[in-house]
Amino acid sequence: MIIERFGSRLSVSFAPGSERIEAVLRDAERQIAAQHARMAGLSTQVGGLINGNVRLVTAALVLILQQGLASGRRFCEWGCGLGGATCAASALGLEARGIDIDAGRVARSQALAARHGLPARFEVRDYRAANDETSAALTPGASRQSWWTASDIIHVYPWPSEAVFIETLFLEQTPDEALLLSSYGPGEVRIHRKTHLDGRGRYAQRRRPPCTHSIRLTWP
Repeated sequence: MIIERFGSRLSVSFAPGSERIEAVLRDAERQIAAQHARMAGLSTQVGGLINGNVRLVTAALVLILQQGLASGRRFCEWGCGLGGATCAASALGLEARGIDIDAGRVARSQALAARHGLPARFEVRDYRAANDETSAALTPGASRQSWWTASDIIHVYPWPSEAVFIETLFLEQTPDEALLLSSYGPGEVRIHRKTHLDGRGRYAQRRRPPCTHSIRLTWP
């Protein structure tokens, strides 16, 4: 795995650090493989689901915890899919929650957490509705900054067309010290602070061929 920082690269080894976390990762990977197998014979793709690299996201979370990069331990995954990253975050001791627009995926995420006795929580919710105060994303009388935007670490795997929206949502709705942990393809995860984002979605632009299994820290 390559961690790129200050324009230089450091080769590091990553081990999840506990049998429990490794068990969660293996289970999540099995769940993803099974989902891919189900999709293989379909003539159309299952809309809205891209499975990221759960081990790489876990490695980024370990780095965040080891380096004390986050201001707190609240983690939320926008578009949690099958729940692997959220469950890994929970196994690492973070207060982890995941949201997804698809009730079936939320059910599978909940089952993954239950199999490993994790307190991770999941809800059917559409993060794209965050800027609409009249939408179901906010319950009557709720604060505009709801729990899923008030997290210290936000993980998202954005569609390329949503990069600007995701960045704008993150800048407007999350705490000042929040981190955006963004998956960009199966082999790259980037960690951003708000002060290094400009609302143009440029963090999702590929400037060079991606390293295999890499993490980029985008602030000095």
